[in-house]
Amino acid sequence: MHAALESLAKQEWLASVGGDSYAFRQSTSRDAAYAMLVDDDKRLAHGRAAEWLAEHAESDAAAIAQHFERASDTARSGPWWTLAAEQAAQGGM
Repeated sequence: MHAALESLAKQEWLASVGGDSYAFRQSTSRDAAYAMLVDDDKRLAHGRAAEWLAEHAESDAAAIAQHFERASDTARSGPWWTLAAEQAAQGGM
């Protein structure tokens, strides 16, 4: 997988953003890649993104909640929405 990501970075589709993380260079490329996914794959990807973000304390609670919702996992999004509201009330996000 890492070799494929490096290849896409060399072709300037992706940019390395530190460590093993990459991002699309152009939002249109990101949007096109996302549009090619079937709904089940989109839900799976959003669920994995939510779990990854949840493991990193610096992550935005609202972003985690949104990913869980897009994964059709509203039971897991609820506590994150509560935390996001608390952060907003405290001026944290």
